[in-house]
Formats: sequence, C-alpha cells, structure tokens
Amino acid sequence: MAHLRIICLSMHEGPKWTGSNTLFHTIIILFKGDFVNHKRWRGTRGSRRDLGNGTAHWRQAHAACIVEASNGFPALWEPELAPIVRSESGKPMILSNIEIQRAMDEQRLVIEPAPQPRRPREDQYCPYDTHAVDLRLHDEIAVPQSGPYHYDAMEPGTLSELIARHSERVKLTISSPFSLQPHQFILARTLERIELPVDKGTPHLAARIEGKSSWARCGLMVHFTSPTVHPGWAGSLTLEMINLGPMAFVLRPGMHIAQLIVEEVRGEIFPNPSEFHDQSTPEGST
Repeated sequence: MAHLRIICLSMHEGPKWTGSNTLFHTIIILFKGDFVNHKRWRGTRGSRRDLGNGTAHWRQAHAACIVEASNGFPALWEPELAPIVRSESGKPMILSNIEIQRAMDEQRLVIEPAPQPRRPREDQYCPYDTHAVDLRLHDEIAVPQSGPYHYDAMEPGTLSELIARHSERVKLTISSPFSLQPHQFILARTLERIELPVDKGTPHLAARIEGKSSWARCGLMVHFTSPTVHPGWAGSLTLEMINLGPMAFVLRPGMHIAQLIVEEVRGEIFPNPSEFHDQSTPEGST
C-alpha cells in the first residue's frame, strides 16, 4: 500500500527542556496521516547512537519540525529543523530549484522560453528561487471595461469570448508601460508557456502560480482564487491582477511578475482539459 513518510529530527539541549545536559532526538513516522511509530532516544552531548530503523536525514533538517519535549512540555516549533516529506518516488513532494531544472531536462515540465540563467551570477538575476521559478509579464493585457452588461455563466458562448468583447487590449513596450491605477483590475498573462505533460509516466506534475513578495508590499495582487495549474495543462498562464495599494503600479513587459511552484501528484490521472487549455491571450482564447 502506498504511503507517505515524514521523518522529524529534533535536537533539544538541557537544561532548558530536560534539566540535564542531554540531547533528545525524536523520529516520527506517519502512515496515511496517523502516528504508527514514535521512536525517541537519548544520548549525552556530542554522542551519536544507532537510531535503529529510523533514518536521520541530517543534511536536510533545515526548515521546520514539530517535536515534543520529553518532559511533557507542549509541542515546540523549531524553524531550523525540517520534516522530510517524500512521495512514492522518493523525491520531495514540492520540487526544489534543482529538481525543477531536472524536470525541465526530462521534459516532464516545459517552460518556454526557458528561464535563464540557471545559477546565480554577479551580473545577472537568477530566476530560480530555492523551490520556485520566476515567470515574466507578456507584452499584452486586457482591460475590462465597465458598462451596461454583466457576466452570466449560463449565457451561451465561452467566458473568454465574453471577456474579450468587453475589454480593451493594450500593448506594452518598455517605453510605453501600463500604469495600473489603485483598485483597477486587468487580465495579463505570462511571457512563458507552461506545459505539464501526462505522457511521461508517474509521478505527474502540477503547479501553483503565486505573486512575488516585493510586489505584494506595493499592494499588487498578481492572481487571486486561481493559483492551480493542473497536470496536462499547456499554454500561458493568465494573471488576474488588481492594485490594492494607494499608488499607481507601473507594468513593463518582461518584468518578473510571478513565481511558479511545482509539485508532484500521487497516482494515475485521466485528462480533463478546461476551456482555457492552450490559451494564448489574457482572456483565455487560443
């Protein structure tokens, strides 16, 4: 039976928690979300004992781990320590930057044009964060216009056609950017085309598109309620953008506008493409 395993490693030094100069290491194995094995060992400072069939992933214990103090103290959040969450394939469920690049090399993830450079350089920005990759803004946006009409999901025709009929298409250039006013809503799209093929075997990949913290500090929402990119998707990604800040926000083509987080999907799937599949406009038409 398939299962996920979470291994947590904690290191508590006495006397803060234990009243003695000891290290407590906790290993927790989860099976389908339930605690089925809870192993703890104690050793003197600097010692190292055999953990039995529990595996301590020392090199990867760096993010966050919930552990329990041996003397009954409440669970403690350790920001420097990490649970190691692995899927059936043995790879992390959320892909690191190196795993993103490996998936691109294996054509399990297609990003065109491919983000460059792949490693940080002194003279060039690297779009690969530790577990995400930046995407850029395309040079065309759609500005929905107000008027005596409404959106009705039951009306005939596609949503992309309805939006296009009541929107103004604007072309951006470096010398002629778009000034997004406070509380103004537009539709944009990524410069990159994203593909998540489902014919490369398991594990299949899905993704989430998120905003960038630097733009969020200015009040810019790059998307809302629709971050998911499903397995089998092909096309650019629409950005539902609104300026919630007090000042206008200048949009220029090619600017790093969002980030893509890639994750594995457990099990087989059947295709179910949306009406926006293979889209090439901000409104969602092909």
